[in-house]
Amino acid sequence: IEDDVLFLEAVGGVYKKGTVYGLGCESEAYYERPTTLRHSARVTYTPSVLSQMEARLKKSENELHIATTSLKKSEEEVHATRKELKATKEELSVRIASLEALINASSSSCTPPPCT
Repeated sequence: IEDDVLFLEAVGGVYKKGTVYGLGCESEAYYERPTTLRHSARVTYTPSVLSQMEARLKKSENELHIATTSLKKSEEEVHATRKELKATKEELSVRIASLEALINASSSSCTPPPCT
């Protein structure tokens, strides 16, 4: 919407005949005629354009809600996966330590025969 205001200011607003520079007679499809006789830089949309903009806004808000919900779900899944990974690492550390202890115990109890 700010782009429209800037455009209207740059081209001199809506002229008293209801035209906008660069749009000619198509101006009325986008902007209403000014109620005053002087140039107007204020943007006033036709009901159909306004309705289309409102529909696009609602659609965008719905898409944003869906994306936000999906992102939250993904964040929860990542958190759960990290928690599982941490538990797995801890379990592996315990098992490795246990295996190392077994290896050390078996290597110290088995002495090689003396050399002759």
